[in-house]
Amino acid sequence: MWALARHSPLEAVTRSLEIPGEAYAVLVDGAPLAVFGCAETAVAEVGSPWLLGAVGVERYARQFIELGRSYVAHWALEYQDLYNVVDARNEPSINWLGRLGFVFGEPVPLGPDATPFLPFHLRR
Repeated sequence: MWALARHSPLEAVTRSLEIPGEAYAVLVDGAPLAVFGCAETAVAEVGSPWLLGAVGVERYARQFIELGRSYVAHWALEYQDLYNVVDARNEPSINWLGRLGFVFGEPVPLGPDATPFLPFHLRR
């Protein structure tokens, strides 16, 4: 979120929670491991899935794939298209999104430093 909008992790989560939609937290031993959800957009039938993970989330890769698939299936019932962007340098997230069935577009320069981001989407 820093590369995209100069938001700290706390600012990113706070802003995400202010947008109508769904939001959830993943806790491990009472500590937050990830916060995620799907925000409504200005375009009808388009949802914007998002996730902010803490250090160590990769230790739970298999569980995150299973969890992600169930929530993506749920959101696909509500939205015709799921769309967002991911930092092109974030290989773990790109791999995870690919395993969830998302398709990627060409890199687009975004944010104050024109960092390459990959658009990703899933249409029902």
